[in-house]
Amino acid sequence: MQSSYALELYDLDCFNDGHATIILSGNNESKAYTKDIKLTVDNNQVEGSWSSLFIKKTSIMDQKYGTFTSKEGIFKEKNTYNINVDYVLVENSTASYKETISFPIECPGLLFSCTILNLSVSDCYNQEGIFTAIINAQGLMQSKDSTMQPDKVISFTIRSKNNYIDKNNFNSKEGDLPANYTISSIGNDNYKLEFELDANTVNSMFIEFNDELFKPCNRNVHSKVKYYDLKECSLKPPQDEIQDEKNQVKGQEIKSETEASKSPENIIPVTKEDLNPKNIVILSATVLLIGIVIIYWLKRREITS
Repeated sequence: MQSSYALELYDLDCFNDGHATIILSGNNESKAYTKDIKLTVDNNQVEGSWSSLFIKKTSIMDQKYGTFTSKEGIFKEKNTYNINVDYVLVENSTASYKETISFPIECPGLLFSCTILNLSVSDCYNQEGIFTAIINAQGLMQSKDSTMQPDKVISFTIRSKNNYIDKNNFNSKEGDLPANYTISSIGNDNYKLEFELDANTVNSMFIEFNDELFKPCNRNVHSKVKYYDLKECSLKPPQDEIQDEKNQVKGQEIKSETEASKSPENIIPVTKEDLNPKNIVILSATVLLIGIVIIYWLKRREITS
């Protein structure tokens, strides 16, 4: 028979990285397996992990209490969320009951979360003495109080063909960005990096989140976060050469279309029906009649004049 006691809320907390911890206690000797417990907010399941395999009423603390730790970045807004906990209470091998408890949780709003971070170089190339790189840096604008500039939290290392002087006044083939660089947002967490390097070329670029940003993040806990990237950079021809190549391609396409229109496949063949004697007679009579009308009209014009 089902008991009136099952799981109860023991404690909870919400943090400014957008994650929450919820501790449930067991008030029934029947087990509630944590794999069957489902937490939802606004009909959306809250992802996370449990500290125990099951929860039940017992003197063993790690069985009586179960701590649920959600993933970061879930509770982003400063708000009071209503959490529903659906679970199955197993009394024996043949009897189990579904139950639900609900409770509110107050969250301070997202300030900064390591799990939202991600860093990569989408493209980098040299063209007419200018180096350009497109960088995707996610998580730099997580909240109003946590907005960071990419060149303040990302470390850059470029490897060039020839020596250059970086912003720290070091002269080498490998170092930081040169002093004349610019970096600007182009939307969707993408940033455009540009600088002049005269006749020199950048062979590759390495970027990573520096300690100012990534130090609070545990690399083992956040192993799925990509916080660095290495990209080989290409050499593009000048714009006028690209335009000439486009014009040549377009001219070749026009030539091909013209030749195709003159091909035998596009010539309308004469059918046997067109060579039918009856059709030829009708055509000849029509031409003769038109000729007579024209001659009559010309003679009448001479008489009138």
